[in-house]
Amino acid sequence: MQLDTSLNVNPADTMWVLRVPVCLNAACSVSLDVFSTDWFAEAPNTLPISQYTARLASYDRQARQTVEFLQRRGSGLPVMIGDLNTWEGPPPCADTTRSTRGCITSAERAIQMPGPCLMATPRASPG
Repeated sequence: MQLDTSLNVNPADTMWVLRVPVCLNAACSVSLDVFSTDWFAEAPNTLPISQYTARLASYDRQARQTVEFLQRRGSGLPVMIGDLNTWEGPPPCADTTRSTRGCITSAERAIQMPGPCLMATPRASPG
């Protein structure tokens, strides 16, 4: 399913959530729904902070749409793998006034599902 990127600087840069049943045995008589998603939102750093923050509401939309898709299309405990482009704490780059700070809350608010939640540890950029 295509996610809403209409608030992004380049709405044509599309984001998606996909579902694929993964076989758990050779006969494929048992499967597990695995979802994969990619979220992205951006806003020009030149916008006033209120407009900048409003543009980043795209993360909230994408999170909500992803969860709705999981709830509609999944069966049992869902497994989601994604590049959410969100983080906590200070921004990873030099610009401390503008970032996606707090956008991780989109995922936290939207993805309130039973079961374990595992998150990858951020790695340093290769340069």
